[in-house]
Amino acid sequence: MHCASLIVVLTAALGPATAAAGIAPVSIAIQDQPDDGYRVEGAFDVSAPVEVAWAVLTDYERLGDFIKSVKKSVVIERTPDRIVLEQDGVAKLLVFSRRAHVVLWVTEEAPRTIQFRDVCGRDFKSYEGRWDLEPRAGGVHVSYSMNATLKSKNPAFLVRSGMQKSVRALLEQVRAEILRRSRNVSTPAFASAIE
Repeated sequence: MHCASLIVVLTAALGPATAAAGIAPVSIAIQDQPDDGYRVEGAFDVSAPVEVAWAVLTDYERLGDFIKSVKKSVVIERTPDRIVLEQDGVAKLLVFSRRAHVVLWVTEEAPRTIQFRDVCGRDFKSYEGRWDLEPRAGGVHVSYSMNATLKSKNPAFLVRSGMQKSVRALLEQVRAEILRRSRNVSTPAFASAIE
């Protein structure tokens, strides 16, 4: 399968649990691209300050604490212009598991945009994407997009199904962590900290 976003792809969907809890589901769209590639887009709204969402998405070395598929996430270089991030993860296609490795060049435009691109090419012919944060009344809209072309050949229906579940789980786990952290932020102290 593949690695997702700054983050490596996940293994299970949480859709029924969030629907039962009354939370609007994340949106997911997958499109086939030339040369056996895929474009994945997803989004969700969350009742939290944009700064909390940003802190979660840029907590690179702790991603494995709240994203189940991330087995390793290490910053190997940090400059004013970019972050180089090495990640290993596990993705699942039906009963099969597959490890995936990326070395991402990450650029940030705080607190709105994170762009990433794999520069090692071990498991992907190409792999790049972005996170975008848009403050809205009562919270923030988080969107994710990724274009990837796998080196290995898998049946298209397996890849599509696996990606949909993995990206849905990725987004729902990120949203859950944003909500968890936003509950730990006292409103007055947080407001004064960002003024």
